[in-house]
Amino acid sequence: EEDTHGRVFMVGLLNTIIIAFVGIVLATMVGLVIGVLRLSNNWLIAKLAKAYVDFFRNIPLLLQILFWYNVVLRAMPSPKQSYSFFDTIFINNRGLYFPLPEYNATFFTMLASLFIALFASITLNTWANRRKEATGEDVTVFPFAIGMFIFFPILAYFIGGAHLNFSFPELRGFNFKGGKTLSPEFLALTFALTIYTATFIAEAVRSGI
Repeated sequence: EEDTHGRVFMVGLLNTIIIAFVGIVLATMVGLVIGVLRLSNNWLIAKLAKAYVDFFRNIPLLLQILFWYNVVLRAMPSPKQSYSFFDTIFINNRGLYFPLPEYNATFFTMLASLFIALFASITLNTWANRRKEATGEDVTVFPFAIGMFIFFPILAYFIGGAHLNFSFPELRGFNFKGGKTLSPEFLALTFALTIYTATFIAEAVRSGI
């Protein structure tokens, strides 16, 4: 059975959206850390962060993608000799395997709680900025934001029924079954986009500070 051009287009569009979202999140996190480290008072840390930016920013993105795919991921061992982390996460030349939660009421309740915590943190930060402009008084937001990201999912776990199961990857025959699998192509593209784009974000963070 052959797929239609429309289905091929939709699959390609969906994959583009997924890789863009994952790349934006990871690159922002890495870029923020590197940008702050560039301003460190420690000479070694600041120089290492600068070397990271200068090195990876000047390597073409396509070359980085090919490096991660052909040199790193394709050189990984076969599934039977996979690198294991805590006997739950595995990586080999066929991809990355990790546990996948069961999509039930508890899972969706906890997922919704994370979005609520994010919205509440943004709202709290906006209020703190306005209060500082009006009164000059500083309000510490970070501890409250961290507390919401910890407390809200715990509360949602019990509200959703306290029933959260995971499907774990298991080696059966010549490959793993169960859990979630990320292909080498997805991993190579994610690594390359994250490392490359993070250099520009790091410079923006450094110059902004």
